[in-house]
Amino acid sequence: MWAASRVGGAILVLVSVVISLGMAEIVIRFVPSLQVAKEPEQHFCSPEKRRHIRNTELGYTEIPGNTYFEKGTAEEHWYFVKVNTDGFRDNYDTGPRQVIMLGDSILRGTLVSESQTFGYLLDLWYPDITFRAFGAGGWGQANQLRAYETLVKVSHKLVILVYTTSNDINDNAERATWENGRLNLNLEWQVSKGPQSPVFKLHRVLWNSSALYPLVFETIVKPLVGRRAAQLSMDEPINVTRLLLSEIARRVQANNAELLVVIIPSWNELKGFADGMAYGRQHEMLRQLAEANPSVTLLDTTSELAIDPHLKFGLIDTHLNAYGQFLVASKIDQWLSMEWKNGPMVSPAPHQFVQEGITQPDCALADEYARRLAQP
Repeated sequence: MWAASRVGGAILVLVSVVISLGMAEIVIRFVPSLQVAKEPEQHFCSPEKRRHIRNTELGYTEIPGNTYFEKGTAEEHWYFVKVNTDGFRDNYDTGPRQVIMLGDSILRGTLVSESQTFGYLLDLWYPDITFRAFGAGGWGQANQLRAYETLVKVSHKLVILVYTTSNDINDNAERATWENGRLNLNLEWQVSKGPQSPVFKLHRVLWNSSALYPLVFETIVKPLVGRRAAQLSMDEPINVTRLLLSEIARRVQANNAELLVVIIPSWNELKGFADGMAYGRQHEMLRQLAEANPSVTLLDTTSELAIDPHLKFGLIDTHLNAYGQFLVASKIDQWLSMEWKNGPMVSPAPHQFVQEGITQPDCALADEYARRLAQP
């Protein structure tokens, strides 16, 4: 009798857990703000059916010449991606003067059409300047330093570096170390090798099929496992990031140019979520960097993005949406027009945000979309 009671109790607990998990799964599926971004969906129009390729110098870039359509989540719209011959999403050049832009997925323009990215908008607004964008999803300052060393061969007076508080610290911690008074870069592209374990296969199934599991993994499991170096201790990652930025600043100054560091706050920072990323320390590190380097200027977009952030970021994938990109472009435009010593020193012309039409993921339209990028 006692054994049967224990079995019955266990069954009751199991049923309760299953029902609770099922209800949580349903609730999260209907509330986008609770969901975790997964890998974006792609519809390829070129022979290569993947986004990235290993690059011995930079770690990785997108595949040169690739064309495809992409969207972050079911709640977002499709956008068209055309990759130039250098492996970046930068297909519109205007004037003879050059401004170099370094960054990650924010500069790339994940979630938006290229014509909605702040780099593209600045190209439109400054017809005498070409804003050359060197950025790929997941890049940190280690990749950006190497890109500046190896790819920038043109005369320029300004470098715009996009610093994102959400993941630059993590990315740098994985790819750079300070040892024996020397900054060492390891940009080897990490790819899975050999057969995948049953546990990893189960993880991928749950990650792709569930809304609850990714949320639990990101908020509970991953911080405990400590997969990211920066989650273990922020001291070394912040120091390495400072050294990387200082080295970029040194090289920019050696080219007789200025460095503008544009700070993009993370969604968690704006919402006040405690995720261990030490946002105050990051900002303090950047402030000290600018104080120690006269050629470095900080441009913090936090105040522009903090008001109603849900209007400026994706619903689930918290990259900047088209309106967020426009606000960043406007902030940079104001600095270029009124504070940059090589700028016109006048108030910028007013610009109106215009939402573009919906992109159709049809490869028959790819050539037309590409033509519009080059000839807006």
